[in-house]
Amino acid sequence: MSNIQHRESAPGLVTVAEVADELRVTQRFVRQLIARGDLRAVRVGARIVRVRHDDVLALLRPTGGAA
Repeated sequence: MSNIQHRESAPGLVTVAEVADELRVTQRFVRQLIARGDLRAVRVGARIVRVRHDDVLALLRPTGGAA
């Protein structure tokens, strides 16, 4: 399902840009999800934000309709 390639230095952590690419949304939208608390993220430095890939997958949940 996922086409994100993890780096050895931080397995499971992805950038905002990588999340946006995977979800096919803008980076701004991903940052809004983080700001609202809908997507958990960790701050690595003053301007560096990373997201656990498991948290991205948790965000993708089925909505209504027949399964």
